Amino acid sequence: MNVMLVEADQQLVGLLLSALHAVRYASIDVVNAVTLSDALALLGKCEFQIVLLNLNLPDSSGFETLAQIASKASVPVVVLVDGEEEVIETASFGAQDYLVLKQLNSELVWHAMQYAIQRKRADDALFKMASIVESSDDSIIGVALDGTITNWNSASALIYGYDAEEALGQPVFMLAFPDKVERMLSVLQSIKQGEHVATYETVRRRKDGTPID
Repeated sequence: MNVMLVEADQQLVGLLLSALHAVRYASIDVVNAVTLSDALALLGKCEFQIVLLNLNLPDSSGFETLAQIASKASVPVVVLVDGEEEVIETASFGAQDYLVLKQLNSELVWHAMQYAIQRKRADDALFKMASIVESSDDSIIGVALDGTITNWNSASALIYGYDAEEALGQPVFMLAFPDKVERMLSVLQSIKQGEHVATYETVRRRKDGTPID
């Protein structure tokens, strides 16, 4: 496994190298980048499976460091943090996991790396699925079990006339004529009970009140 370690403090580099080389489950090769600019250049030249990143570097500091690495890297990023207080924000800036430096050992490093790799794969799969849904010519609507609209793709806006801002958070029953609401409720109830719902044909209502088969 090829790992890029982005860390300027050579004492920490030594500790991390010891932890990485003590991992029993894989052969790990480590490349150490000292600055953000070096890390970004390496990401364009070499193939890595994962990045271990300290947010505070000679030429960058804070979550801007993570944002730049995450935008450039197509691989998972594990952030090296000093304490738990930094953890919550790491995910929102593009990290897949974190390591608290005070708790460093080979087992924690390995598990954090494996979790980050799995989460990155899941994130990529969700992104691909979202892209497929958004680019579809069919209306694809996400609905919570209480009937609230949670997802609304571009085709839904074209077909029904509601922009996403108008539809999200609203009851899906607004798309049904009064005589069709009971069927929609029945479908949701079946889903709640874990039952299979067969495809069926119906009539829906556009924003302007006109029907669509």
